[in-house]
Amino acid sequence: MLDPPAGFTDLYFGDLELEHLNACQARLQAANVPQNLYPLHGPAAETAKQVVKQINPYGLHLAFLDPYSIGALPFSVIETLGSVKRMDLIIHISENDLQRNVIGKREFKRLDPFCPGWEGHVDRSAPNHVIKRQILEAWKANLASLGYKVSDNIERVRGDRNQPLYWLVLAARNDLANRFWSAVSNVSPQRGFHF
Repeated sequence: MLDPPAGFTDLYFGDLELEHLNACQARLQAANVPQNLYPLHGPAAETAKQVVKQINPYGLHLAFLDPYSIGALPFSVIETLGSVKRMDLIIHISENDLQRNVIGKREFKRLDPFCPGWEGHVDRSAPNHVIKRQILEAWKANLASLGYKVSDNIERVRGDRNQPLYWLVLAARNDLANRFWSAVSNVSPQRGFHF
């Protein structure tokens, strides 16, 4: 349960699928979270704009972005949320989708919304692990252009058969967020983007 002394009062959450949005709201209500709940239905690019219009521009904010695939997280969502001065981001990047579908099937055009400008940073003739690193370095450079620093403590989450599933990435403008993230994310020896 989210503890009231944590200092945040509002919880915005959105999903493209109404069924998923309603299920999330039901779980939050069943857990008696003390925050005001604001469910937003629609594509992430639109719900991010709604969030930015509704939140206190002087508050401290944390967005958790949990897309189901690389293509479901256009960089425009990060740009929209990044327009708020004090907005830290925890981002779920699907390593499985990146490896299997984008790189494995050579569906590089799927990167266009996720990582604008990737073409200038990626050698498509390189080995797959190098391509993956180049894509993620280009994505991190896009975050840096918005004033974000990506934490060195990147959590790689694996499945039951030790297969890579996704990374959890913190992007923040203040080093204090990185110190907090380092303290709470030390759950395994896996660190960084492993290729």
